[in-house]
Amino acid sequence: MNSQIPEQQVADINIPNEKNEVTDEPGTDAYTGTGNNKYLGMHGRPLGLAVSVVATTGFLLFGYDQGVMSGIISADPFNNYFPETKDDSVYRGFVTAIYEIGCLAGALFALGFGDNLGRRKMVSTLNSIL
Repeated sequence: MNSQIPEQQVADINIPNEKNEVTDEPGTDAYTGTGNNKYLGMHGRPLGLAVSVVATTGFLLFGYDQGVMSGIISADPFNNYFPETKDDSVYRGFVTAIYEIGCLAGALFALGFGDNLGRRKMVSTLNSIL
């Protein structure tokens, strides 16, 4: 079996230069990170930084949301209204998990229908559920 690559295919494979720079030359290899493959006008390091900033912001807000929920669920007015949660850590965890699943469902619903409905109708629709 011949494991050699034909010359025509070898010519289409571009290897990053010594500085590992991204080039905009047509025909470069997307797998190695070179080429004109862009997302929102970015590629390479700027794209990686943008994804990192967005992901970090998402996790920061998720942690803040968890902190707010822990303050609410351990407050006396909440425990008086929902006596099942008082001094029962398993039930508190269950309530918090259901709250987070509801947030996920709302976000997925907004993702799927937000463009079709528009901002005002989307907010009105989701507020009607509350």
